[in-house]
Amino acid sequence: PKTIKSGPFNTGHIQGIAVDTEKGYVYYSYTTILVKTDLQGNIIGSVTGLLGHLGDLDFNPQDGRVYGSLEYKNDAIGKGILKAEKSSFKPNNAFYIAIFDVDRITREGMSAEKDGIMTSVYLPTVLEDFEAKVVSNGKTLEHRYGCSGFDGITFGPKFGKSDGKRYLTIYGIYGDSSRTDNDYQVLLQYDTKNWKKYEHPLSQESMHTSGPAKPAGRYFVYTGNRIWGVQNMEYDATRNFWFLATYE
Repeated sequence: PKTIKSGPFNTGHIQGIAVDTEKGYVYYSYTTILVKTDLQGNIIGSVTGLLGHLGDLDFNPQDGRVYGSLEYKNDAIGKGILKAEKSSFKPNNAFYIAIFDVDRITREGMSAEKDGIMTSVYLPTVLEDFEAKVVSNGKTLEHRYGCSGFDGITFGPKFGKSDGKRYLTIYGIYGDSSRTDNDYQVLLQYDTKNWKKYEHPLSQESMHTSGPAKPAGRYFVYTGNRIWGVQNMEYDATRNFWFLATYE
């Protein structure tokens, strides 16, 4: 269908969409919940209980699961989420790929922590960039390259190629026009083939740090300065195009 009604939900605006065209399901992230519908917009189920920012989504046809960006950070967005959820939770900065076993989503209000639906993989490289302090034009600044954590996420080939292995691709930058080291989106590519060894259920009271030490590649694409990084990312295999959606 050209139009599928979804939402609204009181957990914030829609962050990302993923579609399983073979089985006929659509998945939506609404900041702290994941919603599953059919192609007519009828709700099949939802996953709730997240206190971090669930961002963009992508469906991986190779394993039939949905991958999403999940970040916990003590900035305006993180604090706004906790306020909206009326939560006293005080997380450490942490960045994960959330992986949903979407075939098991069969009813509304399923728990991200307790119902065996979601695992997560920790990304230390994102945390290192986020917490780094750098010197630019004689000033000490927070966040290497202005990296803000991450939102946009998709699977696509290694940059420079149009075939071969598909890599999970993520990242983005904060807006700050006073600095000169953040005019490029920073894109990280990960090979997820052996990620099972890193996957763990997420306990928000005791957050794990199991994940790859570094990505398979780090790339820079010039966009000029943008706020809140890459909001949504898609790879179009038909035309071999990468699409990056950003704010102004």
